Amino acid sequence: MLIEEALVDQLEQHIPKEQHEALRKAYYTTAKDRSKEQTAILKKYPVILKFSRGSLYLYDRDISVKKRDLSKELAAKSKQYVTETREAELKKIPAESQAAAKAASVQTAAKRNDAQKKLIEQFPNVDVTEANLEKYNPKAATELKLMKAKLAKLLARAPQLEVLTKEAKAVRDKKPVEEFVRALSENPGVVPDTFFFARGNHTTPEQKITPAVLTIASLAGKQEIPVNDEKLKSTGRRLAYAQYLTSGKHPLVARVLVNRFWMHHFGNGIVTTTGDFGLLGDRPSHPELLDWLATNFMNNGWSLKQLHRTIMTSTAYRQQLRTVPVGDMDPDNRLLSGMSLRRLEAEVLRDSILKISGNLNDKKYGKAIPVTEDKVGQIIIGIENLSAGRPGAVIDMKGEDLR
Repeated sequence: MLIEEALVDQLEQHIPKEQHEALRKAYYTTAKDRSKEQTAILKKYPVILKFSRGSLYLYDRDISVKKRDLSKELAAKSKQYVTETREAELKKIPAESQAAAKAASVQTAAKRNDAQKKLIEQFPNVDVTEANLEKYNPKAATELKLMKAKLAKLLARAPQLEVLTKEAKAVRDKKPVEEFVRALSENPGVVPDTFFFARGNHTTPEQKITPAVLTIASLAGKQEIPVNDEKLKSTGRRLAYAQYLTSGKHPLVARVLVNRFWMHHFGNGIVTTTGDFGLLGDRPSHPELLDWLATNFMNNGWSLKQLHRTIMTSTAYRQQLRTVPVGDMDPDNRLLSGMSLRRLEAEVLRDSILKISGNLNDKKYGKAIPVTEDKVGQIIIGIENLSAGRPGAVIDMKGEDLR
């Protein structure tokens, strides 16, 4: 019964009326018994071809939209018909009484004063409401009754669809977790050609170029990268470049990294323009210190833990808070004569509040905390729970969201 009603709704919503009966017959005919004409018409309207009991839970969204729209339409039509009928009845009484009678008719019976009650007794036909509309405008009343019956039918389907939605969710919950690893690969034995693009446009390639490090970032001259490594299944270009970056020969990698972590601890980097080490960036306040930190970082196997330990146990980091008097020669504290006041990062502030309130979950390891979109499209911590493509009920994360 439910699938028949849902099918009728789909036909009314998506299909021209003259095609309804043919599509309905084609839908209920088994695939092996369908004629060529029936197969063709179903292919023309895939919304009917794909409709099935298994997809009924998706129909819940259509029902919700239709209930909302029909309720609004019913309220608007009811108000319109009552107003039009009342105006028609008012024109039938003497003109000098119309204004007062109209004021009385729009008031509820409980709020009418004695004069208004007498007017309604004198001209009862102006007291038009939705309840007695059939007496004065049978056609409008019949239309409203049909709309109410349609709305009642939609409301009756909601519990049935809710059961189907729960059944569909139970089936989806049994689906095993798929483990994926994102990776890049090359076709074995294929050496891709690389071209210089005129004005950066990939549709206008010019001369062929060989793999190499950016010349502008190579102080020691052009650093070639092998075109193809015969020992590997791939060309080995990315591996060769990664090895060059971590070989200690690149002038920027280690310096940029230690400068970034220095900024994390002190508020400003030794080079304040952390994203620009080029000619347009600032000069380092302590160039020898930057070089020493970079060298020490590489000599310790690129250990971030050791780098943090080195910075945080230094005298510069352990200084007390510095107050800046007027006329100070170093107002930005570039020379690190004391520790500068810094804002807490958003992540640190969150964890601090949770820790102080006793709500922080210090569980280690396990799966990453999931994120999802809320009803307005903002990214929030939570488990995705879509129902017909829209956010469903919030799933309790049992404290995992407080990690």
